[in-house]
Amino acid sequence: MVIYLISPITEICHIMAKALFEHRCYVFSGYSEAYATIADLKMPPDLLVLDYTLFNHEIFHIIEYMDAIRYRIPLIFFNDPCPIASSRADHWEQVIKMTYDYKEEQKPEVYHKVYEIIESVVENPELRPYIPLMQKFKPLPKHLYVTKMYEDSSIKASYYSLINFKNKSKMSNGIFFLMELFYRNSDKAITLEELQKQYEDNRHFITIESLKVQISRLRTFLKNHSNNQYAILTRKDGYQLVVFP
Repeated sequence: MVIYLISPITEICHIMAKALFEHRCYVFSGYSEAYATIADLKMPPDLLVLDYTLFNHEIFHIIEYMDAIRYRIPLIFFNDPCPIASSRADHWEQVIKMTYDYKEEQKPEVYHKVYEIIESVVENPELRPYIPLMQKFKPLPKHLYVTKMYEDSSIKASYYSLINFKNKSKMSNGIFFLMELFYRNSDKAITLEELQKQYEDNRHFITIESLKVQISRLRTFLKNHSNNQYAILTRKDGYQLVVFP
């Protein structure tokens, strides 16, 4: 198989090429350089292996470009930041099936073996820190939290908990929006004026009197549906949502 590996960090490509010793690999530092070679040879490679940072994907669309020059070549990004499968090899195989056609003379299983080799290189703990977009993000330190609502559980779990409660109880969007505001500020009491300001910050406008009515409706709803899990309490300096275990 003929493989073009393209990245400004050419040494990473050479490492992949070394691992792919059973194939004919060519390393390029830029896509234009690789295309010039393709145009001269009139023989497109079997696979393009690109660095995701080669170009801005919002401005330049590689598939549209290849259609324009009539070269639809199977292509993967070795450091794709948004894999859609559990392994990068499976991700690349799915992407190829959705967007490109394999050459008839090349068997799909040969491609998959290539994907697995590339995956083993880019996922290598020794190399991974030096490959753009391959670094795993760190959890946000608690001292940087704006609110306290996620200290004891993950953001995802907290969000799903609220959404599940809304869906199961068939809460209206109007009072759910108010409940979300209370939830974001659940570490403290919040005044009517502060709630009104947060409505305005989210492009919702409400009078103080209407806000009092909404709070009353939310309290009644929680009393009837939350099984004592949620409650709105009146404090000296405002209202506060309490979440019971």
